[in-house]
Amino acid sequence: MAKCFSLTALRDRWFRFSFFLAGLKSTTTDLGDGTVMHCWVPKTCEPSKPNLLLLHGIGANAMWQWNEFLSSFLPRFNVYVPDLLFFGDSYTTRPERTEQFQAQCVAGVLEAQGVRKLNVVGLSYGGFAAYSLAAQFPEMVENLVLCCAGVSLEEKDMEDGMFQLTTRLGVADPQRGHQPSSSRSSVTSRRSSATGNLLRKKKQIRLDLHPCSFQSCLPVLEEKEEHPLRFSIRPTTFLDLIRPPEATQYLKDPPEYYPQESNTREPILMAKCFSFAETRNRCFRFSFSKAGLKSTTIDLGDGTVMHCWVPKTYKPSKPNLLLLHGVGANAMWQWSEFISPFIARFNVYVPDLLFFGDSYTTRPERTEQFQAQCVAGVLRAQGVRKTNVVGISYGGFVSYSLAVQFPEMVEKLVLCCAGVCMEDKDMEDGMFPVKSVDEAVSYLFPQTPEKVKELLKVVFYKPVTKVPSCFMQDFIDVMCTEYLQERTELIDALHKDRKMSNLPKITQPTLIIWGEYDKVFPLELGHRLKRHLEENAQLVVIKDCGHAMNAEKPKEMYKHIKSFLVDPKLSPKKANQTNGQKVD
Repeated sequence: MAKCFSLTALRDRWFRFSFFLAGLKSTTTDLGDGTVMHCWVPKTCEPSKPNLLLLHGIGANAMWQWNEFLSSFLPRFNVYVPDLLFFGDSYTTRPERTEQFQAQCVAGVLEAQGVRKLNVVGLSYGGFAAYSLAAQFPEMVENLVLCCAGVSLEEKDMEDGMFQLTTRLGVADPQRGHQPSSSRSSVTSRRSSATGNLLRKKKQIRLDLHPCSFQSCLPVLEEKEEHPLRFSIRPTTFLDLIRPPEATQYLKDPPEYYPQESNTREPILMAKCFSFAETRNRCFRFSFSKAGLKSTTIDLGDGTVMHCWVPKTYKPSKPNLLLLHGVGANAMWQWSEFISPFIARFNVYVPDLLFFGDSYTTRPERTEQFQAQCVAGVLRAQGVRKTNVVGISYGGFVSYSLAVQFPEMVEKLVLCCAGVCMEDKDMEDGMFPVKSVDEAVSYLFPQTPEKVKELLKVVFYKPVTKVPSCFMQDFIDVMCTEYLQERTELIDALHKDRKMSNLPKITQPTLIIWGEYDKVFPLELGHRLKRHLEENAQLVVIKDCGHAMNAEKPKEMYKHIKSFLVDPKLSPKKANQTNGQKVD
């Protein structure tokens, strides 16, 4: 019986869907002479971005090997991901089997796509093809990253016992014994001197031997009594090597060499097969795109890059709305419940604040004032002159600063559980459940499942108690490990030397929404802010709700935001009648 269901085929289809959703399209290029190459190419090539070619290794097709990296690479590069010959949908009827021929075919695909110059990353066997591409087409390859690619191996290395494979297939044939070197077509006549030919051309090459190389990892595996072939590069480790700011600086101004950070060898770990958090991330991307938004990246200069979801089609008849998220997950996770209803009435802009999602900077500033300046830069780049602003928690701090620094840009302001009027002495006076900024950081950016449980108890009035530890650890791995130091500095800057006397008053009509049982920023801060803004603000308190009102009471939160933004401007009398009300 034919199999009715295949997990492998299902995952293959999922990868196709995720590649397509990320902004790539599947293309097939007929190179003639019976050679056909399949490649994932950008749906829309952006001339302002550099090009990046990803060449996979032996095993599964390109989608399986590069899937973890797309979301990090696509905001910064025009990405091309081909299947090498005899993988995926690429094939040839010609007899050539060398990496040189593979490289020629890849070059043919790039020429067909109009790509003249690009950066290249090659993994394992893909590194051989990448190296050969640089050797044969030096004008095409700008920078080269080689990941565990033994391009410098020699035919005699196997006979000399360098590898733990007894033959080129890994198993000795008891009847035929070892094959003579003349029959080993896959490693014919390799010479170390050939490797130097490219090096003498002074091309910038990054030899990536971390976490392992063929020559260094096998002895370690012997000591640990692990199978010598069961290893893979951890996506996080690889991204640490090439993500900004290091990657951006490397590709713009390649150094002469990259010194190793440490002589210690990290354990070789298997890449995770499935991530619930990453899957949910992709679902959010799909829902944002389906709702009418598109992902954009704006380079503000000086090492600052902001990612933002913007309207696919701007409608001048609609007012604009800016949504600023809090700490924790990226913007998609925090605003997903609100996108569809808001888009029906507004041109919606949803940026990732610095050090969340795909936004980052190499500058040292960590204040909400600098965050607001970056958000203003995004809006200017999109041609937005005036907008309504909704900020939740940390995003409320940035929203308030945006209204202070750019009053002509902010029409109306909604602050959701944002303790902008707190003072540094409040923590010492026992207003918060934590006693120090370091303790607050351990809650806000949990690094263990136990800390996630504590966080849920703090941010929810009725916290979810039965969450499997594996789900919590997965969330930590996806959402809470990147830019941890920078995020800690954001919280430090928020608290340091903060005084009410230094808080400017804003003139824009302001709605303050607070959870009745908020433990992160207690309700007293909401009343304090209302007193500070006087008749210009109104305060609404949502009953039986904690800090995470966007997750706990999204319908009530949306109802009040819509009423405030869509209805005519409230008179002072009407605003006073609604101040401090509690709603179900």
